Amino acid sequence: MSTKGKIEVFTSEEHLIGDFVTSLKSGKRCFFTANSKERIQEIATQVREECPDTPILVITSEETAVKDPAAAEFIKTPAVEAKKYQAILCSPSISSGVDITFDGDERFYDVVYGLFVPQVLTHFECDQQLGRVRHPKHVKVFVSPAKGAFETNLGVVSRDVLKTYLMDATIEGYTNDLNPQAIYRADPLTDIAAAIISHQRASKNELWRNFLHYKKQQGWQIEHVGLDAELIHVGGGILGAGKERRSQFQVDRLMHAEPLTPDEFERINRRIKNYEFASGRDLARYERSAIEAFYNRAISDEIITLDNRGRFRSCVSSFEMMLDQTTALSLHGGIWDPERRNQRAMLIPNAGVSRILLMETLSTTPVYQDFAFNPEAKFSKTDLTPFIDWMKSQRIAIQQQFNIAIHKGIEDNPITQLRPLLAMVGLDLQKLPKTRAGGSAVIPYRISQLSLDRMMEISSCRQIREGSERPKLAA
Repeated sequence: MSTKGKIEVFTSEEHLIGDFVTSLKSGKRCFFTANSKERIQEIATQVREECPDTPILVITSEETAVKDPAAAEFIKTPAVEAKKYQAILCSPSISSGVDITFDGDERFYDVVYGLFVPQVLTHFECDQQLGRVRHPKHVKVFVSPAKGAFETNLGVVSRDVLKTYLMDATIEGYTNDLNPQAIYRADPLTDIAAAIISHQRASKNELWRNFLHYKKQQGWQIEHVGLDAELIHVGGGILGAGKERRSQFQVDRLMHAEPLTPDEFERINRRIKNYEFASGRDLARYERSAIEAFYNRAISDEIITLDNRGRFRSCVSSFEMMLDQTTALSLHGGIWDPERRNQRAMLIPNAGVSRILLMETLSTTPVYQDFAFNPEAKFSKTDLTPFIDWMKSQRIAIQQQFNIAIHKGIEDNPITQLRPLLAMVGLDLQKLPKTRAGGSAVIPYRISQLSLDRMMEISSCRQIREGSERPKLAA
């Protein structure tokens, strides 16, 4: 017998979103939480369009970072502020330290919704997000059934940390081949870090199963909801239209923003770094100027879309570092230097460390050698044996720095592991026509010339002095 209540579990996020919008349009008061800021923003954008008279509040890191007054007031006195809105949509930015309990244990919200995508939070953290609201009338969730393949065995994690020089070591002696033999010092902090990582990965690898099992242990009754084609269609429309509308809104917002002077840019930059309030107008001007300064070109629809709210800038910076040997050498001794690994524990994600690791990893493939990408290098999976061996031997560092699991079938399909690594530098692979070798079909690949040309043009444009002609972006 349930002691907590009932949780309705949906098998489709579109279905859950469709149910949420239907509840909203019928006048119900809803609290919608998700572990994806993008999902929250996409849903909210379209809901505001379809329900312009419905008072809703959105709270994500975007609102909290600029001290949005409405978001700040809600976090300060949630039970008071909640009654000003028919719906609250929030990301993990308010998952901790906010208790939404109403006087007399009032069951204010008709429905609390939770949408949880994979590889973001553990099931404990998802439960904490969902549990911000006390005494809801109904609880409905979608938890991704996707399974991860991250290494979770504590002994394996700790052993691999040692083997890959992720911990300090001293030299005991040398083998006959003059290879150093290390004595690894026990490090309690590393043991703790490895235990935490193992625990988090075990949770994320099977988020759906772990979450439902945990809720059952708490005393909740689990009810699986059958598919509803109409609501799935509604939810899919909300997501698709919201994503498109949000993208167009970003383009319009920045295209109509005035550029900042260097002094104005620095002033707003200080405010943002100090977590002080900045108006929507100032933020748009700041983002426009940041894009123009980074890409060294005038703002345009094309460059705003490509920039993808700043995400592509990381790809450009990584790409340029991959071509610059002096930059690589400045980051802890350059690649293939074992001493570099003694300087920083790669259990902790770090931008500089991850870029060096990316150089090391791509250096095991035919497409990247001697600080250059070779678009003429054709290869198949049989040419990726060094890459496969490297990925397996460095799996702990790769999983931590890139949040990429090493699949058990990497030997059979290493291309699926290579693609996301190339995407980190803005590149893609081109699949070539099949050939035959030894009576077997072979599928060759090479770097997409189009993607490489685009990255080279962006990089070249960033180096051009003011007043010079700038190349156009490749399509």
